Amino acid sequence: MGLEVQESDRGDCLFCGIVDRDPGDQIFFADNDVVAFLDIAPATRGHTLVVPRIHAATAFNVGGDEFSATMRGVWSVASILKRQLNPQGLTLIQSSGEAAWQDVFHLHVHLIPRYQGDGLVRPWGQVPSKPEAVGQINNSRALTLDLRRASGYEE
Repeated sequence: MGLEVQESDRGDCLFCGIVDRDPGDQIFFADNDVVAFLDIAPATRGHTLVVPRIHAATAFNVGGDEFSATMRGVWSVASILKRQLNPQGLTLIQSSGEAAWQDVFHLHVHLIPRYQGDGLVRPWGQVPSKPEAVGQINNSRALTLDLRRASGYEE
């Protein structure tokens, strides 16, 4: 399945320790593939991490089946958060690699319930609705074509 599990890293992994032992009864959802628990430094009320039971550092270290199983867990937990907390929205963040702000190297997804006035801001700017934005779009066409060729996508 393309899975590159780094078992040698498992013993030192913070999230593997939670998956294996659940210190402090932190886990509030679990299935065969993932566990979920509240973030220790929450951005908002209900900020949750969904963590696969397997140890893989990033999304690049799992196959499609494992990543899909993680996302099914995300969907289940999102449903619980909606039912229990009734947020106005939900932000999902999955960072893979140091350049993407990952600081715990065990694949995980942040589910951040969003509330009006919660104070969170986008880490990137909004797309401007100015003439120069058209130039940005035109410049991305070459990259889009390269990515289509690499993926085998045909219209």
